[in-house]
Amino acid sequence: SLNFNNEDNNPNISGFTKVTLMNEHEIGEPIVINYINNNIFKINARLQGRSNPENYTIEVINDSVKEDHTSVIFIKFVINKFFFMLAAVGLSFCTFTLPLDPLIEKLSGFQKTQYLIGLNKISYWLSYYIMHMLFYLFSSILCVALIIGFNLDNPYDYITWGKLFLTIFYFGYATLPFCYVLSHFQKTISIAYAFLSLFGITMLIISFLIEEIIQKGKYDKITTNNVILRIIKIIPHYNLFKLISNILIKYKIVVNKDGETLLKKIQETPNITCEFLFLFGFGTTMIITHIIILLYTDYYKTKKGKLNIRDNHVFNDSDIEQEYSFVKTEANTENSDLILKNIDKTYRIGFWLKKLHVVKNMNLALRKGECFGLLGTNGAGKSTTFKIVIKEESASSGKIYRSKSKKGLFVSYCPQTDNLDQFMSPREHIAYLCSIYGYSKPVTEIIIEN
Repeated sequence: SLNFNNEDNNPNISGFTKVTLMNEHEIGEPIVINYINNNIFKINARLQGRSNPENYTIEVINDSVKEDHTSVIFIKFVINKFFFMLAAVGLSFCTFTLPLDPLIEKLSGFQKTQYLIGLNKISYWLSYYIMHMLFYLFSSILCVALIIGFNLDNPYDYITWGKLFLTIFYFGYATLPFCYVLSHFQKTISIAYAFLSLFGITMLIISFLIEEIIQKGKYDKITTNNVILRIIKIIPHYNLFKLISNILIKYKIVVNKDGETLLKKIQETPNITCEFLFLFGFGTTMIITHIIILLYTDYYKTKKGKLNIRDNHVFNDSDIEQEYSFVKTEANTENSDLILKNIDKTYRIGFWLKKLHVVKNMNLALRKGECFGLLGTNGAGKSTTFKIVIKEESASSGKIYRSKSKKGLFVSYCPQTDNLDQFMSPREHIAYLCSIYGYSKPVTEIIIEN
């Protein structure tokens, strides 16, 4: 937008009060260096954030039609920007929930047993990360295809769409490892799923507001802008919006004298290398951080040595007492593939956050070659204990040790969600159990009738 001090648009008067380019950077009091015709000027000015003045070719929109079509231009601009924000929100939601998505967990069946088997966790995570990135690559292609489909009237070239694809892909490269790092600080998968989803959407909204407020020059002090911009550049979501805005300003919407809405090409396009470097650097930093966490936890969970356990046990079963004694005196990672020591799990329930003790001082050792299960009444803590073992939930206190022996690869876990098969009748269930115990058919019939 160009505002003149006089109404006859005299080119000899350098009376610009404000110039706003389509990338939303403001420059004040530019110098007119050439007058081309009634609508075209060449000016020399320094763009905000750049050190040296540059030449720009500016087209003045006729005031006589601007008043009638300003609302149309504004609505179309807002709709386009809202569409890109909506696409980015959807992509971010997919990114931040993907590592914890139950469907992906089922597709990679050995994920839940990675803490039981002797597979190197770094190797496992890198393979899982590559799988996520391939899935995200497909999502990026689909997202760009949708944006192209809704913007067929915009004459963007293949280079522009390529830059947009790289933007979305680099965003995934930065946020996926960040998601892994954050998931280490969540107690359960469901909480992490909700937290990371809300975090991603919240950061996108904040980034959008920052892009709208700061970049439009709502703050008067340039130093304040620069400090805030330098701080928020570490946020992947801000760089996502910044890149989308800068890549797609190659064309601007203008209205000619006949009232037609046209797209005019902008001569100058901003440099987007900085945002790409910030995304790449953030993603690389998160990958290194996650590997360090994995190395530390792997060492911490497999280190040898005894652990003092509490002696305030009251036993009502000889098997439990025998297991407790073995864990306390003999169990180590040389003779046992899995050791649970002092495992406690509590939940906060009710309005007053009453503490519910689900697993209390659990001690267990899985010796080499053993097959074991947990037997108990409903609510005894069997499922919770197994969820803690496979890291689906975190223990409130206690430690888990596992062996790094290659024989650990043969350890497996079979969760049982229901003790009855929905396609089998009660008679068939009893017959099935009898066949497992090896009863003959006549004996089976007697047991069923009884």
